[in-house]
Amino acid sequence: MSRDTTREPNELIKEESTYLQQHAYNPVNWLPYSDSVFKKAKEEDKLIIISIGYSSCHWCHVMEHESFEDEAVATIMNRHFICVKVDREERPDVDQYYMDACNIMTGRGGWPLNAFTLPDGRPVYVGTYFPKNQWMGLMHELSAGFKNKKEKYIEYAEKIELGIDKLGLKAENDDAFEPSTINTSATHILSLVDMEWGGRGSAPKFPMPTNWEFLLLYGTEYKNQDALDAVEITLDKMGDGGIYDQIGGGFSRYSVDNFFKVPHFEKMLYDNAQLISLYAKGYRYYKKDRYLQILEETINFCETELKSANGLYYCAIDADSEGVEGKFYVWTKEEIEEICGEDAKYIISHYGIDGESLWEHGNNVLMIQKPIDDVAVQFGQKVEPVQEIISRAKVKLLNYRNTRVKPSLDTKVLCSWNALLLSGYVDAYKATFNLDYLESSKTLAEQILIEFYDENGDLKHLVRKNGSFIDGFLEDYSYLAQAMLSLFEITGVQKYVEIANQLMDKAITHFYDQEVNVFRPYKDTPTGKMARVDTADNVCPSPVSVAAISLYRLYRIMGNIDYRDKVKAMIDKVVGFLPDYAPYYSHWLILMQWQLSYYDITPTGFKSYEEVTDRNTTLHLSAQYIWTAENPNLPVFEGKNNEQLAYYICTEKGCGLPIKSHSQVLQDISSSVE
Repeated sequence: MSRDTTREPNELIKEESTYLQQHAYNPVNWLPYSDSVFKKAKEEDKLIIISIGYSSCHWCHVMEHESFEDEAVATIMNRHFICVKVDREERPDVDQYYMDACNIMTGRGGWPLNAFTLPDGRPVYVGTYFPKNQWMGLMHELSAGFKNKKEKYIEYAEKIELGIDKLGLKAENDDAFEPSTINTSATHILSLVDMEWGGRGSAPKFPMPTNWEFLLLYGTEYKNQDALDAVEITLDKMGDGGIYDQIGGGFSRYSVDNFFKVPHFEKMLYDNAQLISLYAKGYRYYKKDRYLQILEETINFCETELKSANGLYYCAIDADSEGVEGKFYVWTKEEIEEICGEDAKYIISHYGIDGESLWEHGNNVLMIQKPIDDVAVQFGQKVEPVQEIISRAKVKLLNYRNTRVKPSLDTKVLCSWNALLLSGYVDAYKATFNLDYLESSKTLAEQILIEFYDENGDLKHLVRKNGSFIDGFLEDYSYLAQAMLSLFEITGVQKYVEIANQLMDKAITHFYDQEVNVFRPYKDTPTGKMARVDTADNVCPSPVSVAAISLYRLYRIMGNIDYRDKVKAMIDKVVGFLPDYAPYYSHWLILMQWQLSYYDITPTGFKSYEEVTDRNTTLHLSAQYIWTAENPNLPVFEGKNNEQLAYYICTEKGCGLPIKSHSQVLQDISSSVE
């Protein structure tokens, strides 16, 4: 979207956030979020407009163009309100508070998120996108109401804040976990799966990786074919659909239809990081070459489009280019014919051009309609030459696409999202033994620690170029701890366990509520109250569930009984949400299943993960490898001879006798599950 930069910029010009910079030349007197905003509002006795979004949000751009770039709208905003812009990815704590208010008031949420608040930050009205005329009318109504009926606004704000507080878990929320919860929850999730087009429910369809990871665990543990089929159809349909960039790799945030066909074209690091992990695990179980291709192409997308000069990864790529959503990614039949020449007919057949892939205005969103084997039959050729032709044509299309005006890149770098990608690289290595992925894992880990980790073991969520920073949230601590434990599995480097242990100790200090016996994702709200306890998964796994999983894995390595007790207490807190809310507690369900069946495979005497596993990629989602080629100093190694080539299978009850071969380990674990 082109913006008028001839105006005098507002205060956002001093900010580094791509999203805030996008609004720096609006005629609105935007201020960045800070404590001084509330002081100013109290001094001037005005309501605050807190407008929250992110750089790749299409409807954020629409509202900016319709309202925030309009002089008449800006005059009302500047005269009657203190106007604040927030990048939700910089301040997820602020976003969560006002999103809770929005859900209470309207029953739904989304972005842009626009909150009208009292001078102390308590919301009195919250909504999402507003057309210009509605926005202007709303501002007149609220500004007049605040002047004339201030006491009613204060009374209403108190009720909303009370409602937000009630959303969280309380000390009295406790139920005992029963093994039957796993089956009833899996059954509930499976009842929501679209077995024709994959995914859960109807439009819009989000990837929701945690759902499929749990069902893959459930299917493999209980030999449940329905669960395994649900995961497979979803991986197939997402990978063949328009939500996946068939030319450049990488996934968009969601599809607007039931078929994973037309995406909301923004690409987010957190989605792609998790989907690298999911397709890696899918490849290990289903052995489909297509899953490996998607895995490799998605990693390549991250490397070529999101990687910064210092080795960390940027947040997102916008949906729009030249002011049009999806323009960079779509194709007309005529373009394909001109670019690909004689190869065009193969692309047209493979992707169903002007057929199933046709979207709007003569444009096609590429999605696989005919497998390459069938294309080969159609043209009377062997499969390999047709595969080469299509690969060659895709390169031509990619090269041409790169001459188009690209969507904007959000160059913000977040600890938590980079930690998710670190886990993705680890899973990719486990699936392929590609040494490039091993080296990328180690390099990314070191860069994350350099950028976000301080000498006291505390984390930053984001570090700005000017040296200022935002303190880490629970997602930063838990996602990075999880990634460090996974990195330890493939490297045997014990410092990664020590770092994970330190991170979780800090997370307990900063975020664990001793009264409720659960983590809070954030320390406090914009109004200074303690933030509510939110334990549900969303498009990313709940930071609380990841923290609990990390504590459990650490307990198995370090023997810290306090970690175990905290995990059990948290499980009892959330089990009451099951099975009714199982789709939003699938990461918790993985942890619950681990209470029934989990193995520490502790090899001794080995020098590499390849040696440890004998390059076997068999998938076991209820086990972790604990080994080191260093002088062993972790409690888990006590009593084991690290000079002897052997494997120990350990449970909470203890370790079995040493086993000589990895194949026997896999056999014993499989028979134990059955």
